[in-house]
Amino acid sequence: GKEFTNRDTRVSNKSSPEKSVFTKTVEKYFNCHKTIVPGHCTAQSEVESFHWAIERDCLAWEDITDNDSLLYYVNKYIKNFNNKKRFKKDYSPVEKINEYFGIKVKIPKAIIL
Repeated sequence: GKEFTNRDTRVSNKSSPEKSVFTKTVEKYFNCHKTIVPGHCTAQSEVESFHWAIERDCLAWEDITDNDSLLYYVNKYIKNFNNKKRFKKDYSPVEKINEYFGIKVKIPKAIIL
């Protein structure tokens, strides 16, 4: 979102805006920061749906008492979410990405920024 990236900010004396602190932090840990396509009809809703699923299914757990347990359960949830067969065509998100792009996907672990 606009609060996390300067991608669409106009700077009068530069060809492109400086990278946001958020983008710099993501690139430090994950090598690159990709954003959704502006104006894409469903991309933002898909991101928000996944975010809500994490909040609903994971963050309400009473077992989360500190940052270490938060990271443990979030990483466990993301691993299960991405590898569980869940769609009508019986494939997991990781399998679909591998099939569509022909690449092996490595899902990064969650970190606290």
